[in-house]
Amino acid sequence: MIPILGAAFAMLASVVGIAPAESAIADTGLSVSAESVQKVAAGTSVSVDHIYVAGDSTKTLDLYGARTDTGNYTDVYGTDSSNPSNQKFHLYTLSDGSFQIVADNGNCLQAATWYDHWNRITPITQESCDSSKRNQLWAATLRTAAASGQTSGYQIKNVGSGNCMDYLTSWPVVNSANWLDDHQCHNGANQTWAFDSSHQSVLDSLAVQYQILSVCGGATSSSISNTCTYTETSRDTATGAGECVGTAWYNESDERVTESYATTNTLGYSNLYGFSISASEKAKVAPFGIGFELTLTQQFNYSHTDMSSRGETFTTQVPIHAGNYGWVVMSQPVVRVTGYWTFGAGTSQSWTYPVTQDIPAASNTGGIHTILTPREGATLPTTCSDAVRL
Repeated sequence: MIPILGAAFAMLASVVGIAPAESAIADTGLSVSAESVQKVAAGTSVSVDHIYVAGDSTKTLDLYGARTDTGNYTDVYGTDSSNPSNQKFHLYTLSDGSFQIVADNGNCLQAATWYDHWNRITPITQESCDSSKRNQLWAATLRTAAASGQTSGYQIKNVGSGNCMDYLTSWPVVNSANWLDDHQCHNGANQTWAFDSSHQSVLDSLAVQYQILSVCGGATSSSISNTCTYTETSRDTATGAGECVGTAWYNESDERVTESYATTNTLGYSNLYGFSISASEKAKVAPFGIGFELTLTQQFNYSHTDMSSRGETFTTQVPIHAGNYGWVVMSQPVVRVTGYWTFGAGTSQSWTYPVTQDIPAASNTGGIHTILTPREGATLPTTCSDAVRL
């Protein structure tokens, strides 16, 4: 462990509002798996088919009367096992983890900006898709544990209104259909939705992505929202993941050859005071790469403050058999910080996301040094530069 880092973390916490572990008093115990979360690229179309009432696969989102023209209401109706088009949907993602809900007919679900006094709802209708309309954008928030055959239950919040997708459970029921309503969020079961269990990873990913990039603060914020807290559970020095460095070679001769690789490697960075960390290093620090790195950098840059970088010189030999590629992998010392984010901290709907960050270590590396490893093989890793033919 590195004593100076713990003291600096406490000082930084008071500046950016990072709360200690005991602050997550409202934690529901719900957590997404770190292994299941990956960045979902903008423009990804996720075919989810049914969107169920959580815990009840007999009820599903439905286009009322199987109509396809715009302006028509949506509802909850009995699940049809034949999977008709009026009960099939896909999610079309945006970069911040929000998404459009697109029906099989190509229309998008949209929260109305007017109130239907007769039905006592702000209806959710099907309209021509337009991602510039915020009331056509939705975001998932973890709500309940998974039921058999389903994902976890999620609230589906409208980005434009801030309300939740809700369905009426009493007044009125029309032809056995319960109207969808854009309603103020609460903890009711009629605002909790689920998908087939095969979609757990992508829904977890979208939920975390939206929290980090939109709710917590994102890349343009100078502080973290007080509903997003980071709790550090451990930190230590370690050897980071290896990266292909220098020149790669391809031996097209009939005999084994040996190439030499030499480098002077700089550990750490002398320009990390403030927010001058390079884009490539931000991608290593932030769980989603470029996007939330500013607030993460706020938490971790202190470990480099006023530390100078140091250099190490290495030479290694790379034997390469005929018909093989040769390359060199470099692994540097890192400070490995383990902890978890709490989203919705201080509310009745908090949930957590565990994450481990590797930060390049400038000093106090616990005796761990940079390692150069010669490699060879029939194929060249995609992370290596094009090979020089020998």
